[in-house]
Amino acid sequence: MTERQAEGILRNVCRDKAVTDPGYAIAYGLLALAEAQRETAEALRRLGNNDAATAMGALEMLGHRLGGALDNLADAVATQREDE
Repeated sequence: MTERQAEGILRNVCRDKAVTDPGYAIAYGLLALAEAQRETAEALRRLGNNDAATAMGALEMLGHRLGGALDNLADAVATQREDE
């Protein structure tokens, strides 16, 4: 049995017993919060370098590319003004 399967079984047991036992309701809520935290951490990891060979993550790469594009635009505007 995998860890994910065991968590699923535990979550289902807590969900079913939460109807009649407040202790299980709290446990079920904590399991839901833990899962949400794991999903958030995974999403943030993907915004970082996503285990890529490059040190830049998605946001860093976007900023780098945007900066390069703005530099090209500024050069084009400067060239246009020189030609006028």
